[in-house]
Amino acid sequence: IITKPVTITGDNAVLNDMGICIMAPDVKLDQLTFIADDFVVDEGIAGGLIAADDNSDGFELTNSDISFTTGAEMGVAIDIKCNDAKILNNSIFFESHVTDDSLLSVALQIRACLIARAYSLMPASLA
Repeated sequence: IITKPVTITGDNAVLNDMGICIMAPDVKLDQLTFIADDFVVDEGIAGGLIAADDNSDGFELTNSDISFTTGAEMGVAIDIKCNDAKILNNSIFFESHVTDDSLLSVALQIRACLIARAYSLMPASLA
């Protein structure tokens, strides 16, 4: 859980089965690799593997690789609830095995945002 403005440049650091919950404005994550296999997100804590809540205006996720295989039918790789979020130049691989159309399972969920920018979201299978 990140509760203060911070810039993290991972220099391609690998975070295995570790989620991040952003709860502060102006948090910037750059050059990180998230690998989560058989990962179950606790909806009561955060909405996704990478979650930016409504207090995290100005959140940026850039130049990162995200590989997310949900361990349950429901799952969200990146959940954005803040204003002015930027998701730029990331590679996202998402795998889910949903059997019911009423369940939510998405790679990128943007909700309640005034401004959200998502560019260069190339599926890993096409990269």
